[in-house]
Amino acid sequence: MVVHPGRSSAQLSHHSKPVRTTIESNTTNPRWEGQVFTLDAIATDTIEFEVKDKFAKSRPTIIRFLGRAEVSVQRIIDKVNAACGPVNFNLDLVRRHPRENVSGTLMLTTGVQVDIQAG
Repeated sequence: MVVHPGRSSAQLSHHSKPVRTTIESNTTNPRWEGQVFTLDAIATDTIEFEVKDKFAKSRPTIIRFLGRAEVSVQRIIDKVNAACGPVNFNLDLVRRHPRENVSGTLMLTTGVQVDIQAG
């Protein structure tokens, strides 16, 4: 996953720093329960998730990319505030290019921790 700036935002130091999960072997329905990631982001940012097949490198006939999904940080903030705590998201995986065949859903639970820094 990676944090990208919003459409009209400037590139900041916390943008474009990839974060990876551990690898879930031998499954078509991976689960990363208990993994916690802390991302620096502002409300105008977008978080992008990319799902890949780890073993496709050793099998060149298989495409490694399985899909991508994204969610705006503002959408997360709004949903967490409405629920007064962590919330679940179901994000459909989509293509990067028109010829890719992609299907699946990324399900995640997220919360928000506000860190106000004096400027």
